[in-house]
Amino acid sequence: MEEVYALFVNETSKMMKMKKMTKHGYDSVFSVVRRHHFRWKEKKKGEATEPLNLNPSRRPRRQDWNGELCENGSFYFATKDLINKGLLQVGHGYKCCTIGV
Repeated sequence: MEEVYALFVNETSKMMKMKKMTKHGYDSVFSVVRRHHFRWKEKKKGEATEPLNLNPSRRPRRQDWNGELCENGSFYFATKDLINKGLLQVGHGYKCCTIGV
């Protein structure tokens, strides 16, 4: 059976990243950037804010924290099967990975 892939990119130079998908059998691969931002939930006026990704009583130093991976939209690779299902990234029985840019 022939493997067929669909490609959605903002930068054509990223096409080499598809090698990771085909070599390791991923169903989808997309670009991310690592961020070291402490995030807080926005509340209504007069309400106390809440942390989203940290415990303020054990606040890490940024250099001691791996941060978070944030999708940046530079590129998406997915198999034809996923595209036909209207998906670009999935888990649950599919192999998905990220590439930092």
